[in-house]
This record gives sequence, C-alpha cells and structure tokens, in this order.
Amino acid sequence: PHRSRPLYGFPGPRRRIEFATRLPRSAGDRQEVFVTEQNFFFDKWNREAPKFDKVMDALPPDRLDYRPAAGSRSAAEMVTHLAREQELLVRMLETGRIEYEDAPAQDFGKMRALWKKSTDELRSRLEKLDDAGWKRPVQFFMGGKQINETTTDEMLWGFLLDMIHH
Repeated sequence: PHRSRPLYGFPGPRRRIEFATRLPRSAGDRQEVFVTEQNFFFDKWNREAPKFDKVMDALPPDRLDYRPAAGSRSAAEMVTHLAREQELLVRMLETGRIEYEDAPAQDFGKMRALWKKSTDELRSRLEKLDDAGWKRPVQFFMGGKQINETTTDEMLWGFLLDMIHH
C-alpha cells in the first residue's frame, strides 16, 4: 500500500493542530478560544449536513434523472453516492476499513432514509470519538484491492470535502 502520500490530506508529519478562533460572547465582544482539529471538523460537518438535507428534500421526484452535464452523476445517483459515503464512514469508525464501490442509482426513498440514518449514527459516533480514534489507522480498499492507508481524521476530512465538492 502507498503510505507516503495519503489519498486524502497532505503528506508530512502528523501532529495535533489547534485553531485560534474568535467567538463572540455578546454583541461587540470577542474572545479568543482554542479549538482542536477534531472539534473544528465536527463543527464544519454539523454545518454542512443540514445543507445536504435541504438539497435532497428539494429534489423533484420526476427529475431524479437530471444530469448537470453529460458524464455527470444524475440526481438519483448523487443521492445514492452521498448516502453510501455516510454509511461507509460509520463502518470505517467500527472497523478501520473502507471498502468503496461506486453504486448505481437506487430507490430514492431508501437512499434518503439511509442518508438520515447514517448521518445520525455518524454524528453520534463523532461526538464520542476520542483522540486515539481520531488518529486511528484506516485502510481504503477499492475493487477488493487496498489502495491507501491513512488516519481516521484524514479520511473524514477527505470525505467531507468530497461531499461538498459534489
């Protein structure tokens, strides 16, 4: 497996990162607060997840075959892709492995339910994730073949950025 350059994240030494963030205590009053990378991720993930819900809820059932460009995923394929990614992340936190397979569009109602269930489960697990779990090694498989090994944090960031990108 390729270890020198992670599939998601940047090459280089692993280290704990703290972010200095200014959070208002009241109008006009700001205080400097240090936030761990894990808490920063969780905040960003929590802000993005409801946006996906809004988009999925707004999809017209009669237009799920819509593709923004030739070769792009259809709306139904994108919902399937996003729901399956959330499910993969839940499994990754259990097993330390991702076994990725690109799936064709599946029933929209079932994928919408899978998105909600997996997102709720992922949120619950992320809230309980300790530092050791955040840096736990993860193996990434595609087509039964290991193509990468990285850490939980890098995989979570990579999947979040991938979902936003779509």
